[in-house]
Amino acid sequence: MQQALQGLRDVEGVIGSFALDDSGGLVSKDLPAVFHDDVLMESGPRIMRLCEAIEHGGEALDSLVLRFADHKLHIRRSRGGLLCVIADADSNPPALRMALALVARRLGSLVAKRSSEPPPANHESASTPASSPRPGLKTYRGLKVR
Repeated sequence: MQQALQGLRDVEGVIGSFALDDSGGLVSKDLPAVFHDDVLMESGPRIMRLCEAIEHGGEALDSLVLRFADHKLHIRRSRGGLLCVIADADSNPPALRMALALVARRLGSLVAKRSSEPPPANHESASTPASSPRPGLKTYRGLKVR
């Protein structure tokens, strides 16, 4: 999935992107290190609630742009969740809309494929050393959660 997100960086002005599942959980990301996972994990459910509030009016939400002083957050619905892109305020909107549509379609296909596959066995590979998380943190899908 991250490879699909990396393609968005080809659009001038795109800083990075992330994908959320239907509950707002972080599925994948392609962002600079300054964007910490814990911030995205907090923001995900809020973004989903915002989209649901807008849809409460009766119309389905296809895309949404939140404008900030120097950046924009582009949100696009895809099958199984949301695709979110952080871009400069002066990014090229038509190019970004086209790239969002293509990547959202690809992510939707990947999510559908993933949901039809049986879950992986829950055991650690002998070749992969077990990492011990810091005290007080739990590991969820490779992310550290308090």
